[in-house]
Amino acid sequence: IFFNLLFTSVPPIIFGIMEKDISAETLLGLPVLYKSGQNSEGYKWYTFWIAMLDAFYQSLVCFFVPYLTYRDSDIDIFYFGTPVNTVSLFVIILHLSIEIKNWVSIIAFNFH
Repeated sequence: IFFNLLFTSVPPIIFGIMEKDISAETLLGLPVLYKSGQNSEGYKWYTFWIAMLDAFYQSLVCFFVPYLTYRDSDIDIFYFGTPVNTVSLFVIILHLSIEIKNWVSIIAFNFH
């Protein structure tokens, strides 16, 4: 469990810390840039539901690809969990790598 927790939580945390659209000096010099966040202009209700539908689709793929692959085999539930966790990990990292705008060394190192 710790292995999955570590490899699925650390990349988004590092992404959240390291990804910067605007430098700190610019943000301090132009406080009006915070208004869109304070007024919830960047994240609307339909954006939330699109993200939920995307997550649901990804979870279906992460389950049904291994399920259909091993459908007629004699593996048990413990061996079935390994490919499901592996596919989930790859999907999480792939999705996160698509979102990254500024690749820095710690993010690249975190994915290895």
